[in-house]
Amino acid sequence: MRRLLAVVALLFAVSPAPARAQIGDEVLPPVFVETLLELPDDAAQAAKSGKRLLLYFGQAGCPYCKKLLQTSFTQKAILDKVTKHFLPIAFDLFGAREVTWFDGKVRSEKEFARFLKVQATPTLLLLDEKGSIIARINGFYPPPRFSAALDYSAQRLEGKLSFAEHMKEQGGKPDPRK
Repeated sequence: MRRLLAVVALLFAVSPAPARAQIGDEVLPPVFVETLLELPDDAAQAAKSGKRLLLYFGQAGCPYCKKLLQTSFTQKAILDKVTKHFLPIAFDLFGAREVTWFDGKVRSEKEFARFLKVQATPTLLLLDEKGSIIARINGFYPPPRFSAALDYSAQRLEGKLSFAEHMKEQGGKPDPRK
């Protein structure tokens, strides 16, 4: 029995740690998941759990990305909301990994960002179960505003009011780019 326990302990000691999502050298918070980047499959898996996709676009050296990750993605209430309602996947604005969109086309991360009209970082896209973009979060939002933005998708409000209207109701100005 001791020998078996020693073997199991050795296996744990030499096993690589699970891969963590990262952009450049920056390791992202553990709430982000690594997938095969086949978004129709990811959306179907998320939907089985009552979740939606949250696509995060960042880039190495982006100060606003860092600020978003170090403020909003360290708040317990936001992490709980993201974990409960979303499957968050990170993309590098200039990355080369292959991504499959709902149209079946495979694009590099860089081409994918261009296809989705992501022009700056951070940008987060909230998708419904069919892959339609229901909200676009451009730039850094402080935690209360970011949480309110997540609520739009988490509460499935897209059929009731626009994202801009929702954000205005939450006490903030709507994003002029949306």
